[in-house]
Amino acid sequence: MDAVQVRIDDGPWAEATLGVDLGPDAWRPWSMSWRATPGRHELRVRCRTTTGQWQEQGTTTPYPHGVRGIHAVTVHVGGSWLGAGVRRLAGDAAARLSWAARSVAAWRQPTGAAHPR
Repeated sequence: MDAVQVRIDDGPWAEATLGVDLGPDAWRPWSMSWRATPGRHELRVRCRTTTGQWQEQGTTTPYPHGVRGIHAVTVHVGGSWLGAGVRRLAGDAAARLSWAARSVAAWRQPTGAAHPR
């Protein structure tokens, strides 16, 4: 993969920063800073292959067949005494989004197929 984009609510797609590429069989880390506002937000992530193909527009989960579409999670950002729990959930959501992008190595790759170099 050569690009990851994140979309918050109905905003524009924003470029994420990619980590080191460890090869076609490794997950690729990425990150993006976000100044969250209080309330409920939907976060979506998509990635692009090195051939320029973006993931399909439908929303799906990575399990059981790898990433087939845009991965989405909903988070709630609040300022109450539950703040620590919300931060933990937001961290979990970021980890899930990151996991979805890192699993792109298996995306559209038939079982037993050689990886293009």
